Amino acid sequence: MPITRRQFELSITPAIEGWMETLYEHLRRNKDQAYTMDDLVEHFGIALEPDDLGLVRGAVEKLVALGAFEARTLQGQTYYAFEQQVKKGTWELDYGPIDV
Repeated sequence: MPITRRQFELSITPAIEGWMETLYEHLRRNKDQAYTMDDLVEHFGIALEPDDLGLVRGAVEKLVALGAFEARTLQGQTYYAFEQQVKKGTWELDYGPIDV
């Protein structure tokens, strides 16, 4: 199955991009919260299948790398929080007015 040029450039699969969209929207709507990977897994009811968990981890890591999420480790636990708005479809940082 072919992937988009942007997915190729970002080294992501359609499944990872789907999780990126889901996770981005959740953290964008909850900007006052920071989540552990376990929190996200529990919130979305993800079965702890290695493939599913790998997709979610890949999506979170890509969003951190792109600057949309921030990651901080506190007492051995990594938390993820919304950092910067991105443009839908390109995943480039969006420096325009912040969506509420």
